[in-house]
Amino acid sequence: MTTTAFYRQLTEEPQPMDALRTQTERAEAAEAELLAVRDDNHSMMLEIHNLRIERDKLLAALELFMERVDEPPKSNCSCHLSPPCNDCVEYSGLREAFSDAHDAIAKAEG
Repeated sequence: MTTTAFYRQLTEEPQPMDALRTQTERAEAAEAELLAVRDDNHSMMLEIHNLRIERDKLLAALELFMERVDEPPKSNCSCHLSPPCNDCVEYSGLREAFSDAHDAIAKAEG
């Protein structure tokens, strides 16, 4: 083999050490990315756990509120005679709040 051919072979073909170094760098980068993903996952799982605890506290407070406040009577609307009727003025907001609370509790309990 001539000197020129030998030199060409050295510059054109990757050397085993270069290939090994490249693979090592890629493996280190992949490991760093995996560790970052694991950290993100751990943070998200912790946040989910904390949100579940907060949800349970809010549901307990809502249920306690519903136990302490009297539920409004069934609707006896007479708005068709003289709007707004006394029933709607007195109880419509409370009925809506109780309906939303029942729906929220049912959804949370699955």
